[in-house]
Amino acid sequence: MAETIAIEERESQPVVEIAAETRLWQIPKVLAAGFGASRAHIESAGAEVEGMPFARYLEIDWQSLRGKGALGQFLEFLTAKQKMRVGMFSSRPVPSEGTAIGTEIAAGRYVTTYHRGAYHKVGDTYRKIVDWAEENDVTLADGSIENYVDDPTEMPMEDVRTRIWIAVL
Repeated sequence: MAETIAIEERESQPVVEIAAETRLWQIPKVLAAGFGASRAHIESAGAEVEGMPFARYLEIDWQSLRGKGALGQFLEFLTAKQKMRVGMFSSRPVPSEGTAIGTEIAAGRYVTTYHRGAYHKVGDTYRKIVDWAEENDVTLADGSIENYVDDPTEMPMEDVRTRIWIAVL
């Protein structure tokens, strides 16, 4: 369920990310491995992990979210591959090494909201963002960042919050 949708100005933030391309149903496994690898790289560089992990989803066609019924969504879940990066925020910039990419989340304007509840319903929140952007004449970049605010192992799934950011063009 989406909460208030707004545009927010954000400062750049150093991060370490692990690149991946995976089928949608394999994302949880990719997240776990990527979070661990990015955390290890930040700590081995002598920096500190700041906050909860994130996933950056690349090359999203926002209009593809429209008009898919349950069968279409299920088929996409089974077959589609998603380009993504999995990472952690760092207390300072760290160099890239191996599969760990030292980079930043760029400063700029972002549409932002929270998704609350089970992750399998996050598509509903994205559809609300797309509708809001169209109603407010806002052009979305072709990717999103999901920052996990709450740890789903520590609270009921219906209360878990995920912060969604989408850059504004």
